[in-house]
Amino acid sequence: DVYKRQVHVWLEAQSGAPTGITGAAATLSTLTGYYELTLDTLALPGDGTYLLRARARDRFGRETATPERTLYIDNHPPALSIAAPTDGAVVAGWLDIAVAVEDAFSATPDCEYRIGTGAWAPVTAGPELDTRALRDGAYQLSIRASDLAGHVTLETLTIYVNNDLPTCTIVAPRAGQLLDGTLQIRLAATDMHG
Repeated sequence: DVYKRQVHVWLEAQSGAPTGITGAAATLSTLTGYYELTLDTLALPGDGTYLLRARARDRFGRETATPERTLYIDNHPPALSIAAPTDGAVVAGWLDIAVAVEDAFSATPDCEYRIGTGAWAPVTAGPELDTRALRDGAYQLSIRASDLAGHVTLETLTIYVNNDLPTCTIVAPRAGQLLDGTLQIRLAATDMHG
């Protein structure tokens, strides 16, 4: 094409930070008929909002520039931090799950939990799970956060449900036993966690 001999592309972070893509030349594809430039977004300084511009120049030096196009680059999953419960925690009654999730584009990324291989349920701002519906014992608690791009962060920890009260029985002395001198008391006590 005699009118469009050179096509250059600029990509910059919306904040104006450099990206390393300034005036890169696009090449004409014989397959598509378009000028093309392949960009590895993992090589960019980070996730964020970027502005894309292109300019074409013909052999007579006349130029046409495109309007800016906003692009959202998101190569990374959300950051997930679990404040409660902690790995190895002994829990009873209502279980509170406290998490912090951060992502470049999702103001409130989806966050869900599940016990074992059960169904995923949303993490909310209050007690999540009544552990009294579970038998006492060890359980795997999985928490996942996902962003708008479909990236997922998954954390797994072990919790110990202990809703049953400990047992305590007097073994000796027997009820109504006549005692004198030294008294030896024996008790039997059990609990899931000692």
